[in-house]
Amino acid sequence: MLETKTRAAGPAALPTWRFWVPLGLQVLMVLAVPLPKLPAYAAGTAVVLRTVPVDPVDLMRGRYVALGYEIATDAVMKKLPGWKEGMSGPVYFTLAPGQPAWQAVAIGFERPGSVPAGDVVLAGKLNGASVDFELGEYYLAESQGERLNNALHDHRTGNLADIKVDGHGTAVLTGFTVGTTRF
Repeated sequence: MLETKTRAAGPAALPTWRFWVPLGLQVLMVLAVPLPKLPAYAAGTAVVLRTVPVDPVDLMRGRYVALGYEIATDAVMKKLPGWKEGMSGPVYFTLAPGQPAWQAVAIGFERPGSVPAGDVVLAGKLNGASVDFELGEYYLAESQGERLNNALHDHRTGNLADIKVDGHGTAVLTGFTVGTTRF
């Protein structure tokens, strides 16, 4: 008599794509946040701008510094060639090197075709009276929070933001200086 062995029915092996596709999608979602700014960070032109800081604390996000930029104030924008009252939407600032900070030399509501050598174009979005460069918040470690808060109260003006701007006008904040302290 022949004996036959039967195998107990169990779960079938899943195809490997069922593991790799969800994992790949999760990795893409994580990279989607910093990816648009990566070219600016890697190969952008280093620019220094004067800031107008505010020091908020968000209970959900911790301590951060909300930065405003001097070039985006009404007083500066209204004096720039290309300014038009009542405009909103995309806005492009042409920046020229200066000391200690770069200066806005022109503003436009269309991307300029060319700029003088050494100048850069910084893109933003004009919303009423404010311009969003996507450089407005700088998060820091809780341990630096008190030190930064004291520095901001001691030096309300003359603070500088270090940014990098790529060829498309996209910028990334790389640090900032309050008084003589770099954060």
